[in-house]
Amino acid sequence: MSTAEQLLNPRHPDRPVVLTELEGRPVIRKRYERDRANAAWADLTALWASPFGAARRPPGLPEPLRFDPVRHEIVSAVCDGSSLHDGGTDAVRRHSGAVADAIAALQGSAVTFARHVDTATTMAMVARVAGDHRPQLVAAIDRARPESEPVAPAHGDLSAANVFVHERGATLIDFDAARMASPGHDSAHLAAWCWVRACCREGASSDGGWAAGDAAHRDLTARMPERQPLLDETLAFHRAVELVRCARWARRSLGDGAAS
Repeated sequence: MSTAEQLLNPRHPDRPVVLTELEGRPVIRKRYERDRANAAWADLTALWASPFGAARRPPGLPEPLRFDPVRHEIVSAVCDGSSLHDGGTDAVRRHSGAVADAIAALQGSAVTFARHVDTATTMAMVARVAGDHRPQLVAAIDRARPESEPVAPAHGDLSAANVFVHERGATLIDFDAARMASPGHDSAHLAAWCWVRACCREGASSDGGWAAGDAAHRDLTARMPERQPLLDETLAFHRAVELVRCARWARRSLGDGAAS
């Protein structure tokens, strides 16, 4: 690595994300797992060509610039603005409208990702993560599972760290987990991330931990009123599922007590 380059994810040396330069401009160079690189490039270029990408103001994602199929690396433009992660759940609350705009624009992009996640796949993940330790929890979530749902383009890992905001709105980064999923998937994941952050790091009560997620949900339903009945009806199911997913992050970051 050049001395002018900066490693941005030291926890993952096998998949480095590096701030570097290309033709005199700052860029991000990201290495992918061998079996994921081609699909990631296809997803990013399809998004950039869609109404969510270059045509949107601000663009919904940083411009994908170059793909190296030998090294499994993608070079993208540096994202303008600042990450919501730096401001915690208060920043998510303050910028919930911009986040909802980005989610709604992504769902309206008409892009179809190769990966599809339905409720059966979702429950398989819940059982795999929590089944040995919390079988009653798994059963309760399964009882709330909707019989069927439409799918829409989803970011797949919409934590505050993957949302950058500036005066023009919000841009999303890190589409590694992009998928076709429930229209409520991304807002539920963001809400679960905020709940874990608020309760485990910011001292919020269990009920108070949902404030940022509730703001994002209200703003999203305001932007997609035709989907409000579905989003409201499936809210509890998807938030429970995403809390299970976030428990894995909480265990790594905060210890077993927080994950429980």
